[in-house]
Amino acid sequence: RVEVLRALGLAERAVDDPAAIEHLDEAFGLARSEPARIEIARALALALDGIGRGQEAVTALRTVRGQLRDPALGLRVDALIATLGTSSATATEAAGAEIDAACGWAEQAATFPPEAAAQVAVVAASGNRSAGAVGDAAAAALASLQRNPGSAIPPWALSAHWALVMCEHAETEARAQWLVGRARRDGLSALLGGLLAERAVAMVRHGDLAAAEADARTALAIHDLGQGPGSVGPAPGSLGQAVAALAEVLVLRGSTGRAAAAIADFQHLGLLEPDAAGAEFVAQARGLVFLAGGNPDAAADQLREAGDRCLARGVISPAHLPWRSSLARALDDCGDLDAAIAVATEEVELARSFGAPRTLANALRCLGVLTGDKRLLAESVGLLERGGSPLALAASLVELGTFMRRAGNRGDVKGTLSRGRELALRAGATVLAGRAATELAVAGARPRRNGNGDGATGGNGTHRAAGLEALTGTEVQVARLAGEGHSNKEIAQRLFVSLDTVESQLAAAYRKLQVVDRRGLGSVLAGATA
Repeated sequence: RVEVLRALGLAERAVDDPAAIEHLDEAFGLARSEPARIEIARALALALDGIGRGQEAVTALRTVRGQLRDPALGLRVDALIATLGTSSATATEAAGAEIDAACGWAEQAATFPPEAAAQVAVVAASGNRSAGAVGDAAAAALASLQRNPGSAIPPWALSAHWALVMCEHAETEARAQWLVGRARRDGLSALLGGLLAERAVAMVRHGDLAAAEADARTALAIHDLGQGPGSVGPAPGSLGQAVAALAEVLVLRGSTGRAAAAIADFQHLGLLEPDAAGAEFVAQARGLVFLAGGNPDAAADQLREAGDRCLARGVISPAHLPWRSSLARALDDCGDLDAAIAVATEEVELARSFGAPRTLANALRCLGVLTGDKRLLAESVGLLERGGSPLALAASLVELGTFMRRAGNRGDVKGTLSRGRELALRAGATVLAGRAATELAVAGARPRRNGNGDGATGGNGTHRAAGLEALTGTEVQVARLAGEGHSNKEIAQRLFVSLDTVESQLAAAYRKLQVVDRRGLGSVLAGATA
């Protein structure tokens, strides 16, 4: 009877049937083995939290915790309570003791059982504890799964993957690829949607906008497919991440209207309700849309909301969501420079303490722009030169070059701006590339010459750009994927465009780059970032 009630309750929870709570509670009361009681209590807690009863969820888990004799099982439950507390505002206060304990375990989490290690890692990263130790704990937890290829992928794999993303761990991409492959193979649609949403956010931060858009759209498509009876889509928090990642990609490409529409398309799902999981990501995305649209006051309101939602759950790390630097930009545009500097300074201090280089570099760039401190901008570039995000490096180069030009500093202003523009073009970040082009024009840069050393000219004798400068953002994306060996059909599917569009963009890229095949495209694009 226990197993029947448990299976029934799990099935009901998957489709948000309120009867799940009654059946899981009955199964919990009848279960005798400790592992079974933990699993049922976990499902019951998630069902309770899903309807805003987070305190009761914590109580249910503490009840089973007090009945356990095995310390290792007790550690699993404590870590689960802490994770629940940082993902649900209604559970945060009740789970305060477990959250504090989990943050204190950061340095030793790699030695914990895999589930506990994963849960502690995501809580400790959210609490801004050491990125190195926390990332290693998450990587160790996922490595244990790969050593047992026949075992099912558990829900805590999402926590471990998100911890890797926050910590900018060297194994993030490889672990994500393996998890996505296993989720696809095993038909785990909810897990796959969650992983793709998390990876979409990671790809935006890395600067691979085409991959970010593809992952975000696939996660959202999985959600749409999971709306039928008996179907299971990704968790609400993952849905918020996917919407936000898609919107940010569109903002970076200059499609602010489409970004706003993408967010509006999913507003009916309650993504900004008081305790909606992942709502902080959607609020941040809305803030970026308002900022790009020239409405800094509305942007500041949304970005404050994003921050409030994070802080209400004890999530202080800018590696989870860099809302402070975005808010600082909005405050500066509103004319409140002092407040902007204060917020940006706090993000730099938190990022230094956490120790993830890209997170720190982005925070340094923001503060450097606000304070006019070239040293901060140079430090940001230096951190990003080691790898981690070509797009972030492009942004820091453009800001550094802009500062040098305006200050009349000696140095390679044009070279700095040109390199930033090249990287932005390659990523498809047309807004940043356009800004770099404007700064180059002010600095007196001449159009690039073609590969023969002769200035390319138009029919009226005026110079026109050659090389990567001549490509549109879409042409750069198509050329990059073609150069990597993808077929036209694969490119069309990945970029969500027609086959005719791919063919026309590819033909334009061949002409502008003066190459005749995909190998030539790969060589030109590789040389641009060498």
